Amino acid sequence: SITFGIREFTANGHHFYINGKKTFMRGKVDCCVFRLTGYPPMDVDSWLRIFKIAKSYGINLYRFHSWCPPKAAFIAADLVGMYLQPELYTFYYDFVNGNNKAFNDFQLDEGLRILKTYGNHPSFVMFAYGNENVGSEAVLREFTKTFKTFDKRRLYAQGSNSDFHNPHYYDGDDYWTMMRTDKGNIRASFSHSDLPLGYLQIEEPSTIHDYHDATCHSPVPVMSHEIGQYQFYPRFEEINKYTGVMHPYNLKIFKKRVEEKGLLNQAQDFLKANGQLAISCYREDIEAALRTDTLAGFQLLDIQDFPGQGTALVGILDAFLDSKGLITPEKWREFCAEIVILCLFDKYVYKNKERFKGTVKVANYSPNDLKNFTVNYRLISSTGKTLTSGTLPAQTIPQGALYELGKIDIHLDINHNEALTLELYEPTTGRINSYPLWVFTELDAVPSYDIKTRLDEDTITRLENGERVLMFYQGKPDNSIDPFFTPDFWNHKMFSNACKSRGLPLPPGSLGLLINDKHPIFQNFPTTYHSDFHWFNIVMHARPLILDGLFDYIPIIQTIDNINRNHRLGILMEFKVGYGKLLVSTLDFTQIIDKIEVKHFINSLHAYLNSEDFNPTYAVSIAELKQIFN
Repeated sequence: SITFGIREFTANGHHFYINGKKTFMRGKVDCCVFRLTGYPPMDVDSWLRIFKIAKSYGINLYRFHSWCPPKAAFIAADLVGMYLQPELYTFYYDFVNGNNKAFNDFQLDEGLRILKTYGNHPSFVMFAYGNENVGSEAVLREFTKTFKTFDKRRLYAQGSNSDFHNPHYYDGDDYWTMMRTDKGNIRASFSHSDLPLGYLQIEEPSTIHDYHDATCHSPVPVMSHEIGQYQFYPRFEEINKYTGVMHPYNLKIFKKRVEEKGLLNQAQDFLKANGQLAISCYREDIEAALRTDTLAGFQLLDIQDFPGQGTALVGILDAFLDSKGLITPEKWREFCAEIVILCLFDKYVYKNKERFKGTVKVANYSPNDLKNFTVNYRLISSTGKTLTSGTLPAQTIPQGALYELGKIDIHLDINHNEALTLELYEPTTGRINSYPLWVFTELDAVPSYDIKTRLDEDTITRLENGERVLMFYQGKPDNSIDPFFTPDFWNHKMFSNACKSRGLPLPPGSLGLLINDKHPIFQNFPTTYHSDFHWFNIVMHARPLILDGLFDYIPIIQTIDNINRNHRLGILMEFKVGYGKLLVSTLDFTQIIDKIEVKHFINSLHAYLNSEDFNPTYAVSIAELKQIFN
């Protein structure tokens, strides 16, 4: 007997269709990570667990990065309802006419065997010939012709992110998966060796970015390749899970390095803080894809850690597909699901007399139209109080549509600085989404300070005389690192080496901020313990200062370093210097003094400097300060 499924999976225009219904691929990349055995499971139950976990996070597509899973995976995917894209085993391979014909023939034969063996499984909807291949399109075009002649029941592509240095559509392919097209980027982040960087890495945060202009010209559906890759700090408790054939040498080495630098006691706080920033970045990456009417899907790298290539801890799940406790599946599905409520607005930070204006859209890739769909919105204070609310008129959201439901216009008449939450809720389906906003009161003038590049004699004299000193200090390459807002891409070791080989500047390599949000300096500056979008301008103009010599010091605002370098870093510090008191910010505000959050940050520093709360306890000598700053 033969078990098979009947379905029609097609490409038409910019989108995929399943049995005539437009669908959107919310994919993840599977890099063959099986830490206990070293090989993929051959039983259906194990794959059922894998796919059910992924589906709980809104994933509906598995891309098997340059490999094909065993039959058990196809059976489980049929049962769970997971689309699959297996690939031939080629990774950055140069397919050249007449070169290594034996290898090319082997790959062609292997592809035919995959189609013959697994072709009856309805979950098998796409087939690609490897990862980031280059070389002869003629060879790969012959693959497509042969495979389509043999089996027309699925879609074919010559590879994932093929020839990415010269992105172009491969003639004859049914779909196109790239990190950027010939018209521009189609994901939010990139490594520093694959310039230009993504908008989320360099532009002031908003929710208006999409990839229409980079995808609308494509003759076939386009998927974003390996989006995300935001690095998480290690969770060293994972070491104890390695009870099989593989040993966590990498995690043990990282743990030892962290301990030697005196940072191990902060490891859990680093993960918690850096993890929330990474999740915010993943969310924006995913929502940008959903905001694009001419994009057919994305492939995340990843919701799961990858222990190879220098160790890429890029997942909300560890290498065992277990949660790190940073976000629940339900919360993740607010922005990664078949129905997502989106709000488009041009900034996160407002003055208190401004109006918040947003456009609400609904991405509906469920099987049916959504009739009488409405959205209740409310603006919530930091204490949970509803400040204002409203309801958008009920409408029918067509199946397969990115549909504009209505607009929100709120007068932000708030007389103090506050972090707010915009909540969007549909009562019939229970769909919900929310966005952070920050509101600051108008502030015309701020105290005047100079930007210093060294610890000068005037500052030393004032400290020796017992004065209070606020120093804005701009570090140099030998005592600080480059500022950067988003977490390091993939992992620092791999792409630092790539930058070196190409003669490019090295990536900054930081992972976000750990903020002492209970510190009195933030009495009038709303923040939590981690980086968020209102910190973007400040972070991008504040060089983290290297404080390795202060072995047990924890800055007020600490920059989290990557696990290859492990610097103790800070952008806001306070010290007791003899009878003097020193407050240090590494913010260079000269180019961003017009930003309201920057004005209030400077004002908060000045107010703290002159308050009774300013009483630093960590003592350093003038000699130690000179070593740090000069």
